[in-house]
Amino acid sequence: MMLLAILFVFVVGSAFILSSIGIAPVVDGNGLSWDNTAYMAREQARTTRYTVWQQEQTKRSADDNVTWRTFAIVAAVFGVLALAIAQWGITRRERYQAELKLRMYLAYIGVNGHVGKLDGELGVFDHDHGEFIPAGVALLEMRDN
Repeated sequence: MMLLAILFVFVVGSAFILSSIGIAPVVDGNGLSWDNTAYMAREQARTTRYTVWQQEQTKRSADDNVTWRTFAIVAAVFGVLALAIAQWGITRRERYQAELKLRMYLAYIGVNGHVGKLDGELGVFDHDHGEFIPAGVALLEMRDN
């Protein structure tokens, strides 16, 4: 009797567990069998949802790649522009520093003149002596004194 009770609990428990996942017991002409069509349909729907999710992820990834590529191109262009502007500023500053050094030379030696270019070469025009002193010579004279 005890064995029969245990067997009954096992069968009912198994039927409950299997029916909870979509496999229901069916009693037909061949005896007890299991109807798993609901389980198969659910798994098929799950597979379809997973396939659609993967396709969405692939598309989203491709869209993200385009976004990042565009961002990288824009960042590279701004980086090149920033570098060009910085280099332009350094070049301008060097030119003005050279002119400033020549003005300091004029003040140092007390020459009546001005800073300018003669045939594209930067230098000092000395009005008192009527001569042009190239920048390299003027800076060397100032360094030596």
